[in-house]
Amino acid sequence: MSTKEKILIVEDDLPTQKALEFRLKKDGYIVVKASDGLQGKELLIAENPDLLITDLMIPFVSGLELIEFAKNQLEKAMIWVLISLTSPKLRFYEFQNSNK
Repeated sequence: MSTKEKILIVEDDLPTQKALEFRLKKDGYIVVKASDGLQGKELLIAENPDLLITDLMIPFVSGLELIEFAKNQLEKAMIWVLISLTSPKLRFYEFQNSNK
């Protein structure tokens, strides 16, 4: 039996969150969602995802703070993808945790 990879989406824009969830589930991933950084932080600990997709500007805890938390507090090495809608073009930034 193969293990499906788990992805945590932290996005406060519901249409964007739903679109990402739909596509990732269609591709066979387990998807966990949070609408703000605080909930995302809690789910990082509880769910131990393989991948974190986060917006930069989210309520309570920013996307960068969330990544810093994951990098310093979690045992598992993971890849982070940041989404920024601060310019006319959608930007994706990918970071690899090289500390683990």
